[in-house]
Amino acid sequence: MNLKFDFFYNDNFINLNINVNEKNCKDVIKKISNDYKKSIKNIDIYENNNLLNKTFNKWDFNCNYVIFINNNYINIIIKYKTKIIKLPQLELNTTIVEIKNILSIEGDIFFNNKKLDNKCTLFFYKINNNNILTTYQTDVFTSTS
Repeated sequence: MNLKFDFFYNDNFINLNINVNEKNCKDVIKKISNDYKKSIKNIDIYENNNLLNKTFNKWDFNCNYVIFINNNYINIIIKYKTKIIKLPQLELNTTIVEIKNILSIEGDIFFNNKKLDNKCTLFFYKINNNNILTTYQTDVFTSTS
Protein backbone atom coordinates (compact mmCIF):
# COMPACT_ATOMS: atom_id res chain seq x y z
CA MET A 1 0.00 0.00 0.00
CA ASN A 2 1.36 3.42 -0.97
CA LEU A 3 0.68 6.32 1.35
CA LYS A 4 1.09 10.01 0.77
CA PHE A 5 3.43 11.79 3.17
CA ASP A 6 3.73 15.56 3.43
CA PHE A 7 7.38 16.32 3.82
CA PHE A 8 9.10 19.57 4.86
CA TYR A 9 12.71 19.69 3.71
CA ASN A 10 14.91 22.81 3.58
CA ASP A 11 11.81 24.98 3.99
CA ASN A 12 10.19 23.32 0.97
CA PHE A 13 7.01 21.29 0.91
CA ILE A 14 7.32 17.92 -0.88
CA ASN A 15 4.69 15.24 -1.47
CA LEU A 16 6.06 11.72 -1.15
CA ASN A 17 4.40 8.43 -1.97
CA ILE A 18 5.94 5.63 0.05
CA ASN A 19 5.14 1.93 0.02
CA VAL A 20 4.38 1.00 3.64
CA ASN A 21 3.52 -2.68 3.17
CA GLU A 22 4.97 -4.61 6.09
CA LYS A 23 6.97 -1.55 7.15
CA ASN A 24 7.02 0.26 10.42
CA CYS A 25 7.82 3.89 11.09
CA LYS A 26 11.51 3.10 11.57
CA ASP A 27 11.68 1.62 8.04
CA VAL A 28 10.16 4.75 6.53
CA ILE A 29 12.61 6.92 8.50
CA LYS A 30 15.54 4.83 7.19
CA LYS A 31 14.31 5.38 3.62
CA ILE A 32 14.08 9.14 4.14
CA SER A 33 17.50 9.15 5.80
CA ASN A 34 19.07 7.33 2.85
CA ASP A 35 17.26 9.34 0.16
CA TYR A 36 17.98 12.75 1.70
CA LYS A 37 21.27 12.02 3.50
CA LYS A 38 19.99 13.06 6.93
CA SER A 39 20.57 11.46 10.30
CA ILE A 40 17.87 9.03 11.45
CA LYS A 41 17.79 10.71 14.86
CA ASN A 42 16.68 14.00 13.25
CA ILE A 43 13.65 12.59 11.40
CA ASP A 44 10.18 12.45 12.92
CA ILE A 45 6.89 11.26 11.46
CA TYR A 46 3.52 12.54 12.63
CA GLU A 47 0.08 11.05 12.11
CA ASN A 48 -2.70 13.62 12.46
CA ASN A 49 -0.30 15.86 14.42
CA ASN A 50 0.81 13.08 16.81
CA LEU A 51 4.43 11.96 16.89
CA LEU A 52 4.70 8.30 15.95
CA ASN A 53 6.67 5.69 17.82
CA LYS A 54 9.47 4.09 15.77
CA THR A 55 7.69 0.71 15.92
CA PHE A 56 4.37 2.09 14.66
CA ASN A 57 2.99 0.03 11.75
CA LYS A 58 -0.80 0.57 11.64
CA TRP A 59 -0.90 2.81 8.59
CA ASP A 60 -4.27 4.25 7.65
CA PHE A 61 -5.36 5.80 4.33
CA ASN A 62 -7.64 8.19 6.22
CA CYS A 63 -4.83 9.77 8.22
CA ASN A 64 -2.55 12.62 7.35
CA TYR A 65 1.17 11.80 7.65
CA VAL A 66 3.84 14.47 7.89
CA ILE A 67 7.63 14.02 7.95
CA PHE A 68 9.87 16.61 9.60
CA ILE A 69 13.63 16.72 9.53
CA ASN A 70 14.92 18.56 12.57
CA ASN A 71 17.83 20.62 11.50
CA ASN A 72 20.34 20.81 14.34
CA TYR A 73 22.72 22.88 12.31
CA ILE A 74 23.04 26.64 11.97
CA ASN A 75 25.27 29.10 10.18
CA ILE A 76 26.93 31.83 12.19
CA ILE A 77 28.85 34.93 11.21
CA ILE A 78 31.99 36.08 13.03
CA LYS A 79 33.49 39.55 12.82
CA TYR A 80 37.19 38.87 13.27
CA LYS A 81 39.68 41.73 13.03
CA THR A 82 38.84 43.34 9.67
CA LYS A 83 37.09 40.28 8.23
CA ILE A 84 33.53 39.03 8.31
CA ILE A 85 33.47 35.23 8.17
CA LYS A 86 30.35 33.16 7.56
CA LEU A 87 31.01 29.70 8.91
CA PRO A 88 29.60 26.59 7.25
CA GLN A 89 26.92 24.72 9.13
CA LEU A 90 27.77 23.97 12.73
CA GLU A 91 25.89 21.73 15.10
CA LEU A 92 24.08 23.49 17.91
CA ASN A 93 26.17 21.49 20.38
CA THR A 94 29.40 23.04 19.04
CA THR A 95 31.35 24.66 21.86
CA ILE A 96 32.87 28.12 21.72
CA VAL A 97 36.37 26.67 22.07
CA GLU A 98 35.72 24.48 19.00
CA ILE A 99 34.82 27.58 16.98
CA LYS A 100 37.98 29.28 18.24
CA ASN A 101 40.04 26.26 17.19
CA ILE A 102 38.45 26.17 13.72
CA LEU A 103 39.36 29.82 13.14
CA SER A 104 42.61 29.85 15.17
CA ILE A 105 41.25 32.59 17.42
CA GLU A 106 43.24 33.08 20.62
CA GLY A 107 41.12 35.77 22.29
CA ASP A 108 37.55 35.84 23.52
CA ILE A 109 34.34 35.61 21.48
CA PHE A 110 31.37 37.85 22.25
CA PHE A 111 27.66 37.70 21.48
CA ASN A 112 25.51 40.76 22.21
CA ASN A 113 28.50 42.27 24.07
CA LYS A 114 28.74 39.31 26.45
CA LYS A 115 31.88 37.22 26.66
CA LEU A 116 31.10 33.59 25.83
CA ASP A 117 32.42 30.80 28.03
CA ASN A 118 34.67 28.43 26.05
CA LYS A 119 32.96 25.34 27.50
CA CYS A 120 29.41 26.36 26.57
CA THR A 121 27.61 25.54 23.33
CA LEU A 122 25.80 27.58 20.70
CA PHE A 123 22.57 26.02 21.98
CA PHE A 124 23.32 27.15 25.55
CA TYR A 125 23.57 30.76 24.39
CA LYS A 126 20.47 30.41 22.17
CA ILE A 127 22.48 31.45 19.14
CA ASN A 128 20.33 31.23 16.03
CA ASN A 129 20.99 30.93 12.34
CA ASN A 130 23.03 33.87 11.00
CA ASN A 131 23.62 35.48 14.40
CA ILE A 132 26.76 37.59 14.49
CA LEU A 133 29.55 36.86 16.96
CA THR A 134 32.54 39.14 17.40
CA THR A 135 36.08 38.87 18.69
CA TYR A 136 35.75 42.23 20.40
CA GLN A 137 33.31 43.92 22.71
CA THR A 138 31.40 46.86 21.24
CA ASP A 139 29.60 49.81 22.77
CA VAL A 140 31.50 49.51 26.05
CA PHE A 141 31.24 52.61 28.19
CA THR A 142 33.41 53.21 31.20
CA SER A 143 32.30 55.26 34.13
CA THR A 144 34.50 57.19 36.56
CA SER A 145 31.82 57.85 39.18
